[in-house]
Amino acid sequence: VVIPGAPCPWAEDLPMAHRVAARLDIPLVVKDVSAAYEREVLAPMIAAYRAGETPNPDTTCNRWVKFEALREVACVMDAERIATGHYARVVRTLNGALELHRGADPVKDQSYFLWMLTTEQLLCTEFPLGTWRKTMVREEAQRRDLPNWDRHSTSGVCFLGNVDLPTFLASRTAVTPATVVTTAGETIGAVPSGEAMTVGQRVSIGGQPSPRYVVKNDLAARRVIVSARPDDPARSTHIVRTRIPTWIGRPPLLPLHAHARIRHRQEPQPCTVVAVADGGLVVTFDDALFGVAPGQAVVISHGARVFGGATIV
Repeated sequence: VVIPGAPCPWAEDLPMAHRVAARLDIPLVVKDVSAAYEREVLAPMIAAYRAGETPNPDTTCNRWVKFEALREVACVMDAERIATGHYARVVRTLNGALELHRGADPVKDQSYFLWMLTTEQLLCTEFPLGTWRKTMVREEAQRRDLPNWDRHSTSGVCFLGNVDLPTFLASRTAVTPATVVTTAGETIGAVPSGEAMTVGQRVSIGGQPSPRYVVKNDLAARRVIVSARPDDPARSTHIVRTRIPTWIGRPPLLPLHAHARIRHRQEPQPCTVVAVADGGLVVTFDDALFGVAPGQAVVISHGARVFGGATIV
């Protein structure tokens, strides 16, 4: 994927991929999926920011771009299965049911970003690193003399890298200047792009001695409400409502006492999941969560098993 204006180092990644493939003596097939990425990931991401939401492009990229592109290449090459480096596990139960489980490395576990995958996609997928820890992977890569064994891990938005969000949004769409107001009603500054101020985000405001936390993004009023306190009650909620969920394998029986998280590295929190009339869910957490935003994903699990997830409204 090549996206103009994005800092993703594809020009470095591609030669490295060629070197690794040569070292392993396997063919390297390069497929340009830039058009699909623009259509399925970037356009919805920008629309979500313009609506005041906090999208999760890594999840939609996995569902609509990465795994679909791999399956297409596999089909052309008459390959039966695909494999990726995600730290997650696909598990078959004794009765043949398919389940997605968290990766064994709690720091690198990436199952949060895979809740949108279909059963068909998971059926033909292998996650070889699911039972490994990142330190073990580096040691094995060094033992095999792979040229990228000590290369830094990727970070930032999928295929974009560590992009400066206000600058990137301004290059792609009209942005909304907004006034920054505290929960007490005091105006403390302004930002050039209200769309880039997402709920829960820790932001620096020009002229202020310390960062603030975004409590609400009111784009219609061109106003961003912030708090100086990470534990401000205005930032917390027990109840989350979602759109229609995606279940992996057999859907669980609802209501369900389970665990859920709204961020990648968050430890799953105890909750109760209930279906509502519009097909969505209401997730009630035992303890309050801070910085919950529309557009985020809530991923539901029990122990190592990931049941699925849904987008927060």
